[in-house]
Parts: sequence; structure tokens; C-alpha cells
Amino acid sequence: MSELANDLLRKKARQLDHSSSFSSETADSLGQLPNSRRKESRISTNKVPDITSFFPHLEVFTNNDGYLFQTYYRPPRQKDSDSSVILVMHHGAGSSGATFAKLAPAIEKQCEMQSISSVPGVFTFDMRGHGRTALLNSSSEENSKLSIDNLCDDFRFLLQWFHEKYFPEGPPPSYFLVGHSLGGSILTKVISDDVNNSACLKKNLGQLVSGLVMIDIVEDTAIKSLSAMNSYLNTIPKQFPSIEDAIRWHIDSNLLHNVDSSLISVPSLFTRTDEGHYKWIIDLRKTEPFWHDWFEGLSKRFVSIPDRISKLLILANNDYLDKDLMIGQMQGKYQLVVFHNNQLKHANTLTTATQSIPSQDASDLGHFVHEDIPLKVAASLVDFVERNDYKFASTNSSLSNFKSQADLLSAYNAKWGVSH
Repeated sequence: MSELANDLLRKKARQLDHSSSFSSETADSLGQLPNSRRKESRISTNKVPDITSFFPHLEVFTNNDGYLFQTYYRPPRQKDSDSSVILVMHHGAGSSGATFAKLAPAIEKQCEMQSISSVPGVFTFDMRGHGRTALLNSSSEENSKLSIDNLCDDFRFLLQWFHEKYFPEGPPPSYFLVGHSLGGSILTKVISDDVNNSACLKKNLGQLVSGLVMIDIVEDTAIKSLSAMNSYLNTIPKQFPSIEDAIRWHIDSNLLHNVDSSLISVPSLFTRTDEGHYKWIIDLRKTEPFWHDWFEGLSKRFVSIPDRISKLLILANNDYLDKDLMIGQMQGKYQLVVFHNNQLKHANTLTTATQSIPSQDASDLGHFVHEDIPLKVAASLVDFVERNDYKFASTNSSLSNFKSQADLLSAYNAKWGVSH
């Protein structure tokens, strides 16, 4: 992209800082908010965290149609030049890339806690029609083109753009794709289409994908809930007097349980009106024509992806699996992790979990489980990467004395309690 184009984008971004609640100017409106542990208590905050403290690299990628995407990147920290792992994260409908802001440093913290010298990088973005991406394209009809095929094409473009920008030469990274809700469905279709040669990732990027993670999405549950979606959307306020009120509503409605996370993720969902109110950037009612196609065929695609790509399903407070997922689980097609509220205070709910609820984690959880309990979800992700990336696993200093992959695998089997 030319320097002139970059200058224009920078000017556009500065303009957005005045119209979008994404900027830290909203800090002054924040007063007392519910604590993530006990909603009836209050915590004082004077400033909305800046997104760059979680994602140092903010870039705008432009596709061939001139549509702009806001992206966020936290680079990996690796032991050597050929062991980098990148977690590419895709948010769901009505959300934004900021939903992963607390999860990114939690992954780094988990690596430190487990004596793993390499830390995966995290790349994410605001998808079409959402967050800062929607504001960058505020006058474009492209914001409303949210078909599953368009969203998959967007991801293919973004992954290619990211790879060419940050890894133009040298050893390529190992990619693990992580999608929450609709994001999980999009990533699953992208990988399924690639392995079936119906819509391939360019530059053989599909060969660099080592793992796929879906967070809190089951096809049957999602499709059955669509019939009640309009009724639910009608209960949502169309705007709020302040960002503080928007955050309070998310907490009081049990959409989010972790105030620390909500301070980052909620402001990115709103834009300031001329009257000084805060309205939703995306109106989910207008996406209704796409709802069914977003999820249809998800479970069969997920379990049908070849075993060379490891798969993990993370669920929150619900261990219901539809027929395809149930059969796939019985056949060992993917790893399943289910978090329950009543387990959060138990020691060792996962082999890599901490002994008690960490300060970053809430005492309750819901659909945005990665926001509510980022350290515990991070533990699952680090565990998953360790299991499925030998070079990354070898940077664990507690297991670095093992000379062969077979010895290392035996050590991990002992760690995870796997009989062999």
C-alpha cells in the first residue's frame, strides 16, 4: 500500500477515535462498576485500558475490493527461529477482536507459569460489519454483506495478508485457529473447504494449520436458538447514556461476568452519536437472512476435518453434543473441554490449571467463557498447543532433557495421565 494510502488510513483512524468508544476518551465516564467476583460489590476505575497494551501492533488491511479490516497482533516470543506458534482468533456475531484482549496476555502468563520459554503470538481482527472495521467502512454497503461465504473469503484474505506481512521469509509459523461462536463456524468451514479443495487457502497456508479450536458453539444448539433470537434482540437497549451504563448492562444481564475484560471488550461495540449517547455499531437484526447458513453443517464439517489438524471444542456450562459431535467424540476425533460454574473453585479442574480462581478470572462464566475465565481458557489452549506442536512443547524447560520425540511424548503422557 502506498504512503499516501497509509496517511489517509491514519487520518481516518484519528477521526474514528473521536466517534468510537474504542478510544480511551471514554475513561472519564467510568465510575463504580460491579466486581467480577461479586456483582453487588463495586470497584473503582479511572481509565479504560488501551488496546495496544494487549496488542502492540494495530494494522489496517485492505482487500482487493478496497474494504478495510482493523487487525490486532501480539507477536510470539520464541526460543529459537523455527518454533513460533501463532493463534489466529476469530470473534463471533456482535462482538469484536477486543473480546480476546485479556486472553492474549493470559496465554503468555500460562506459559511462564508452566516454564515454557516460547509464547504463542495472537492475531485477531474485527470482522466485516463489526467494531472498528465497520467504522472504517461506515459509508460502504459491504458492511452488510455477512454471508458465510463472504466471511470465509475475508478470513482467507486476512490470513494470507498476515502471513505475507509478518513471515515473508524464513521458517513459517505453525497456525492454530481459534474461533468463538460464529467465529468457530467460519474457521471450520475455511479448513473444511481447504482440505476438500473447494476453496483453498493460498500459498499452501492450509498446510501450516496444526489445530482448530471452537469455543462454545454446537450446531444443533445454535440453530434451535435462532427461533428465539428476535425476541431476545428486542430486549436489548438500542443505546446507552454512557459506556459505563453499557458495561453495567452487560454484567447485570450475565452476558459477561468479568469486569476487567468488559472494560476492554464492551467499548469496542459502540459508537458515539451526535447527541452523546452510545449506540451499537452493528444491528444484529439486520443479519437475520444469514443466521441459518452461519451454522448449518458445522458439526459434520468439524468432525470430518482430517486428523492431521488437531481439534478442540471448549464449552461453557453445557456438555450437550449433537449427533455428529457425539459420534466424533466417541471416535476420538477431537478433544473436549467443558467448564462448569461449580468447578471453578475446585483445584486442578485441568492438569494445567491454577489451584484457585486467579485474579484475572471471574467466579462465574457464560457464553464468553474466554473473557470470563481467560487464565483457565489459556491453560486449555497452551495444553492443546503443547500436545500438537513438538517444537513448541520442546521449549518447556521442565521437559527439555528429553532427547527424542518419543521420550517427550512419554513424559507428556505421564503429565496428562494418559495410559499407553
